[in-house]
Amino acid sequence: MQNDLRCMFKKVLIFDVVIGITLVIVTQWLFRNYSLVVLLGLGIAFINFIANGIITEYALLNKTIKYKIIAFISFIARVVIVCVIALVLFKINKFNMVAYMLGYSLQFISLTLYGII
Repeated sequence: MQNDLRCMFKKVLIFDVVIGITLVIVTQWLFRNYSLVVLLGLGIAFINFIANGIITEYALLNKTIKYKIIAFISFIARVVIVCVIALVLFKINKFNMVAYMLGYSLQFISLTLYGII
Protein backbone atom coordinates (compact mmCIF):
# COMPACT_ATOMS: atom_id res chain seq x y z
CA MET A 1 0.00 0.00 0.00
CA GLN A 2 1.27 3.45 -0.88
CA ASN A 3 2.35 5.84 1.88
CA ASP A 4 -0.08 8.54 0.80
CA LEU A 5 -2.98 6.09 1.06
CA ARG A 6 -1.91 5.08 4.57
CA CYS A 7 -1.60 8.73 5.54
CA MET A 8 -5.09 9.42 4.22
CA PHE A 9 -6.52 6.45 6.15
CA LYS A 10 -4.87 7.65 9.36
CA LYS A 11 -6.16 11.21 9.01
CA VAL A 12 -9.68 10.08 8.18
CA LEU A 13 -9.55 7.68 11.14
CA ILE A 14 -8.63 10.57 13.44
CA PHE A 15 -11.60 12.56 12.14
CA ASP A 16 -13.84 9.52 12.56
CA VAL A 17 -12.68 9.03 16.16
CA VAL A 18 -13.40 12.67 16.99
CA ILE A 19 -16.82 12.45 15.34
CA GLY A 20 -17.45 9.13 17.07
CA ILE A 21 -16.62 10.49 20.54
CA THR A 22 -18.79 13.54 19.94
CA LEU A 23 -21.55 11.34 18.64
CA VAL A 24 -21.45 9.00 21.64
CA ILE A 25 -21.73 11.95 24.01
CA VAL A 26 -24.68 13.44 22.10
CA THR A 27 -26.53 10.16 21.56
CA GLN A 28 -26.03 9.05 25.17
CA TRP A 29 -27.56 12.31 26.22
CA LEU A 30 -30.48 12.35 23.76
CA PHE A 31 -31.04 8.83 22.38
CA ARG A 32 -29.41 6.30 24.67
CA ASN A 33 -30.64 3.21 22.81
CA TYR A 34 -29.13 4.19 19.47
CA SER A 35 -25.55 5.18 20.31
CA LEU A 36 -24.05 1.77 19.53
CA VAL A 37 -26.00 1.52 16.28
CA VAL A 38 -24.71 4.93 15.16
CA LEU A 39 -21.15 3.87 16.01
CA LEU A 40 -21.70 0.62 14.10
CA GLY A 41 -22.67 2.65 11.03
CA LEU A 42 -19.59 4.85 11.36
CA GLY A 43 -17.35 1.81 11.84
CA ILE A 44 -18.80 -0.04 8.85
CA ALA A 45 -18.38 3.09 6.73
CA PHE A 46 -14.71 3.34 7.71
CA ILE A 47 -14.07 -0.35 6.98
CA ASN A 48 -15.83 0.08 3.64
CA PHE A 49 -13.68 3.14 2.93
CA ILE A 50 -10.47 1.22 3.62
CA ALA A 51 -11.56 -1.73 1.48
CA ASN A 52 -12.51 0.62 -1.35
CA GLY A 53 -9.18 2.43 -1.16
CA ILE A 54 -7.09 -0.74 -1.20
CA ILE A 55 -9.05 -2.39 -4.00
CA THR A 56 -9.06 0.77 -6.10
CA GLU A 57 -5.30 1.15 -5.65
CA TYR A 58 -4.68 -2.40 -6.86
CA ALA A 59 -7.06 -1.96 -9.77
CA LEU A 60 -5.28 1.24 -10.85
CA LEU A 61 -1.77 -0.15 -10.44
CA ASN A 62 -2.58 -3.43 -12.20
CA LYS A 63 -4.57 -2.35 -15.21
CA THR A 64 -5.60 -5.83 -16.28
CA ILE A 65 -9.18 -6.94 -16.74
CA LYS A 66 -8.80 -9.38 -13.83
CA TYR A 67 -8.40 -6.59 -11.30
CA LYS A 68 -11.24 -4.60 -12.79
CA ILE A 69 -13.54 -7.59 -12.38
CA ILE A 70 -12.36 -8.05 -8.79
CA ALA A 71 -13.03 -4.36 -8.11
CA PHE A 72 -16.54 -4.66 -9.51
CA ILE A 73 -17.32 -7.83 -7.54
CA SER A 74 -15.98 -6.27 -4.34
CA PHE A 75 -18.14 -3.20 -4.94
CA ILE A 76 -21.24 -5.37 -5.21
CA ALA A 77 -20.22 -7.39 -2.13
CA ARG A 78 -19.65 -4.29 -0.01
CA VAL A 79 -23.02 -2.84 -0.98
CA VAL A 80 -24.74 -6.13 -0.17
CA ILE A 81 -23.02 -6.36 3.23
CA VAL A 82 -24.03 -2.81 4.17
CA CYS A 83 -27.62 -3.45 3.06
CA VAL A 84 -27.86 -6.78 4.92
CA ILE A 85 -26.72 -5.11 8.15
CA ALA A 86 -29.31 -2.37 7.61
CA LEU A 87 -32.06 -4.93 7.00
CA VAL A 88 -31.16 -6.88 10.14
CA LEU A 89 -31.24 -3.69 12.18
CA PHE A 90 -34.56 -2.73 10.56
CA LYS A 91 -36.12 -6.04 11.56
CA ILE A 92 -35.08 -5.44 15.16
CA ASN A 93 -36.33 -1.85 15.26
CA LYS A 94 -37.06 0.45 12.32
CA PHE A 95 -35.35 3.39 14.03
CA ASN A 96 -32.14 1.35 14.28
CA MET A 97 -31.80 1.61 10.53
CA VAL A 98 -32.14 5.40 10.69
CA ALA A 99 -29.43 5.55 13.35
CA TYR A 100 -27.23 3.21 11.28
CA MET A 101 -27.67 5.37 8.18
CA LEU A 102 -26.82 8.46 10.22
CA GLY A 103 -23.60 6.87 11.45
CA TYR A 104 -22.75 5.64 7.97
CA SER A 105 -23.38 9.09 6.50
CA LEU A 106 -21.17 10.79 9.08
CA GLN A 107 -18.19 9.27 7.28
CA PHE A 108 -18.71 11.96 4.63
CA ILE A 109 -17.97 14.64 7.22
CA SER A 110 -14.58 13.01 7.87
CA LEU A 111 -13.87 12.81 4.15
CA THR A 112 -14.88 16.45 3.66
CA LEU A 113 -12.66 17.57 6.54
CA TYR A 114 -9.78 15.57 5.11
CA GLY A 115 -10.32 17.23 1.72
CA ILE A 116 -10.41 20.71 3.25
CA ILE A 117 -7.27 20.20 5.31
